[in-house]
Amino acid sequence: AEIDLRRGREEEAWLNFAWRFGTTPEELPRHLAMMAPDDRPKSWTGGKIRRRRLFLRAERNVMEQLLFAPWLADALDDARTVQAECDPAALSLLQAAFPKARIAGAGTLTPADLVEERTQIAASLADIAQTYGGRPAAGWWPVDGVQAASLRQRLLADRAHDRVIGLAWQPTGSALGGLEPFAPLLDVPGIRWVALPTGATTPGLSQMLAAPNSPLVYESTWMSNGLGSIAGLLGALELLISSEGLAAT
Repeated sequence: AEIDLRRGREEEAWLNFAWRFGTTPEELPRHLAMMAPDDRPKSWTGGKIRRRRLFLRAERNVMEQLLFAPWLADALDDARTVQAECDPAALSLLQAAFPKARIAGAGTLTPADLVEERTQIAASLADIAQTYGGRPAAGWWPVDGVQAASLRQRLLADRAHDRVIGLAWQPTGSALGGLEPFAPLLDVPGIRWVALPTGATTPGLSQMLAAPNSPLVYESTWMSNGLGSIAGLLGALELLISSEGLAAT
């Protein structure tokens, strides 16, 4: 899917991306797979939701959930009801942003919950983003468009033609603070790298990020509100690369 996306083959990329959970695209998450056939919601096959009752499975990681979350507004506008699961780390953020949806931690909903809700369609946030495409119905990031544009302008003040790409990873105690897998990328020209550590940084990593010759742009204040801060920064990026995948913002 990532190869297709880089080569501009978007239709093929989406088809291959549907296999990202390691099962056939129509399968429910393992904790819901024992549902009786008569109660099982139909797998999403494209097209609009059109006032049906929708279940959205959690994406693979927090970053994918934050990236695709804006399209949840489209689902809420078009569906009768929406049940969704997400990573526990993003639960309070998404619940506050989308109070009309019933959002639970990944793996916590039961077959009985879907039966009680009379769920008709099962999909994922990425499916919704593909279906509705374009710009989402409404923003949800805890910064507005003006703030995002201002941040982007500041990042490109001395490198106006660069691409702004975020790099999100879980910091470690290693010499490079967990950045070892990404080190070759940092030498690619024409990119303004924005550091988005998703956990506590060690003194050594903080010192490295603050160095004048660091290939990564980083401000500790960006992380002041945890995932909420990272979600706000996404509006200033063209692309995000995380430790578990790549996706466009």
